[in-house]
Amino acid sequence: MGRVGIALAALGAGLSLVVVAVWDHDPYAILIAAETIPMLPLAIIGVSPVHAAPRNVVGWLLLVGGVFMPVATASYLYARVVFDRGHDLPLAHLAGWLDGWSWVPAQLGVALFAAL
Repeated sequence: MGRVGIALAALGAGLSLVVVAVWDHDPYAILIAAETIPMLPLAIIGVSPVHAAPRNVVGWLLLVGGVFMPVATASYLYARVVFDRGHDLPLAHLAGWLDGWSWVPAQLGVALFAAL
């Protein structure tokens, strides 16, 4: 789970930056894409407690927040480029579907961790 989570977080952050660099030069989109980079350490730090003690809630919150936030951001930016900007890119409907729900675990993971 740990390596997959880190890979998904890195993929989400990388895809966000690529989408902004290639297709969407809006300052708001650049800011959103840049916010994915600080989320990567959450996923990396969350792997250790999840691996050592799978019942540790704090580790799972770190991992969920760190993985889903870059994925949610990447799917939002990708869907925005396709549906709002009119670019014809593959997997647009998958990005739109991910954009619809992946914010919930991302926000909950970060908010619940901050409350602890």
